[in-house]
Amino acid sequence: MIENAELPDQGVNEKLSEVYRALGEVKLEDSDYEQAIEDLLSCLQIQKECFTEDNRYLAETYFSWETATS
Repeated sequence: MIENAELPDQGVNEKLSEVYRALGEVKLEDSDYEQAIEDLLSCLQIQKECFTEDNRYLAETYFSWETATS
């Protein structure tokens, strides 16, 4: 997992957040909730740096994270 890496531009960060979100969704479908939560939290951490708090992608990730934690 890439945690505190400095990535060259926001476009790369956005793509990385998409990867974590996709991984989280797959793990959610597989009922691997612990890994889904970890991947979705990684996604959220990156998305918070890239998007405003009213962004749709951020909202969708929060929804998936809530699903995984309930």
